[in-house]
Amino acid sequence: AYRAADNLVPVVTYFGSAFGREISEHSIGIAVDNLDDMAINLVKLVNESEKYKENIRKYNAMRLEANIRVLGLI
Repeated sequence: AYRAADNLVPVVTYFGSAFGREISEHSIGIAVDNLDDMAINLVKLVNESEKYKENIRKYNAMRLEANIRVLGLI
């Protein structure tokens, strides 16, 4: 998920995956229950790609701030 976010690419995963909750919580992609759900949501992902990219930018800024804090650079 981090590599995708670094490149402003929304993630598609299944609910229950290691990062499915994070994807949904930050709206940086879609988490689905099954293949039918994936097909429907992929259309949404394409139609709202700019919204997802903006959410990914916010997510990346949050990650950067957290990393800086952990490293004690603030």
